Amino acid sequence: MVELKTFNLQDRAYHQLVDDIVMTRLIPGTKISEKDLVKKMGVGRTPIREALLRLRNNGLIYVVPQSGTYISKINLNVALNARYIRKTLESQVVRESVPLFDDTSIVNLSKIIQKETQFAHAEDFESFFSTDESFHEFFYKVSGREQVWVWLQTVNMQLNRFRWLRLKVANLPWEIIIKEHKEIFDATKKGDAEAASRLSSEHLNLMKKEENQLINTFPDYFSFDN
Repeated sequence: MVELKTFNLQDRAYHQLVDDIVMTRLIPGTKISEKDLVKKMGVGRTPIREALLRLRNNGLIYVVPQSGTYISKINLNVALNARYIRKTLESQVVRESVPLFDDTSIVNLSKIIQKETQFAHAEDFESFFSTDESFHEFFYKVSGREQVWVWLQTVNMQLNRFRWLRLKVANLPWEIIIKEHKEIFDATKKGDAEAASRLSSEHLNLMKKEENQLINTFPDYFSFDN
């Protein structure tokens, strides 16, 4: 029972820190303290240390000897490669899922888009980002590829950091994301698997189109290591 409790605390600490890093509550390049995290999160040192080890293995933090632990900058090359992997897989997942959509699935996907629109109007960054993720995840669920989605979450970490930042740039409107989601939805509703797959692939090209603007807006947030 003690081991299970420790695991749960470590898991909770890890996911909270991932959220804090992805959503830039912890700024890339800033120093973090194990002691401060213990106080902030209300857990012991062991769960925090285990969570930090996982973060380090996933490239979200790094350690400088005799200096401390720092939040990694967003590795653009890793993010671009993650986009390539997700684009390749997701276009196939969408193609597989479209014939499996029933009336209930269509209604539920429509509700996700409605929520996105509401959050966009309210300028609710975090809820919009979460609902954006739900839109994409829904196709994995319908196609029975939930495990693929789970695997992608580790690969997607640098990509998700990039995607979060684009929501914070005023002249990169959220409506583009919603518009493209609606186009994918319309093709899905019509049962046009090839069109939905193509539109999904084009949607994931959005990152490449906006790359320079994000780098110019947040120049200190990025690294370009291989």
